[in-house]
Amino acid sequence: MNPKRRQEIELTIVTYLVTVMDERGWKVCAIDDGGDEDVSPKNLKDVIDTVFSVDYAIIKFEKNKRKHAAVIVLGNSGYDCISDHSASDNDDFEQIMDEVVYPFCELYEEEVMK
Repeated sequence: MNPKRRQEIELTIVTYLVTVMDERGWKVCAIDDGGDEDVSPKNLKDVIDTVFSVDYAIIKFEKNKRKHAAVIVLGNSGYDCISDHSASDNDDFEQIMDEVVYPFCELYEEEVMK
């Protein structure tokens, strides 16, 4: 896959992740970009700028004083840029990841595997 298309897919998926979580009450509270301190983004543009300035970042979400995270690794196949997320039995974070976000990512996996 050409690098430009891979980056487009990564951007689409990370944007989708943040948007879907926001719609369901999970707000981005910080991003670990490997620096000494977490970055506190003010909006989606800040999230995108921070995540795409490095190859590896952890987007931290918060809802009702509960916190979870999604690990973003850029530069592989694109559709797999969300490499991991925190697990949860006490809220809907994991359910949203499994039922909404990952199925969206799989749409791009078909394109990459052709």
